[in-house]
Amino acid sequence: MYSKYLALLLVAFKVAYAAPTLSGRSTSLGSGGCSPSYPGGFGISVINDGQVQGPLAKRQAPGNPSAGSKPLTVYLENGILKDSQGRQGYIADNYQFQFDAPPQATPYATSGFSVCPDSTIGLNGSNVFYQCASGNFSNIYDRSWAPHCQPIHLRVVEQGSDSAQHF
Repeated sequence: MYSKYLALLLVAFKVAYAAPTLSGRSTSLGSGGCSPSYPGGFGISVINDGQVQGPLAKRQAPGNPSAGSKPLTVYLENGILKDSQGRQGYIADNYQFQFDAPPQATPYATSGFSVCPDSTIGLNGSNVFYQCASGNFSNIYDRSWAPHCQPIHLRVVEQGSDSAQHF
């Protein structure tokens, strides 16, 4: 009798903690050869349902109206992401992926990023992020927190010969 309940509990645990998929791909990267460092700068594009979107751009900054049109250049060293302005990439306490200098107080994750052999960005063993619409733009999160969030991958986009590290 106890073994029957134990077996049901084990099945329930496996179902509850199974890695979700995006286009048939598991979020669990295991030891899939992802690297916590990447040589040189790169851009990031979104892959949604297998379709590559344009590179992520810097948000416009006061006094710099052209900043929003330039692709974001990112550097990865020892699991830490930084952009060309020295802002750190991290997951905020609301699970949003963003860049700030310094990161906001009580961030959820400030390291654990990697670049995987399929040119996707991973975070702590998962290469699935979530794009959630917010008005006329979207934010990126490390988890789905609302029905309108869609699973995505973040893809590394080579940006030429910029090999300088910004750490």
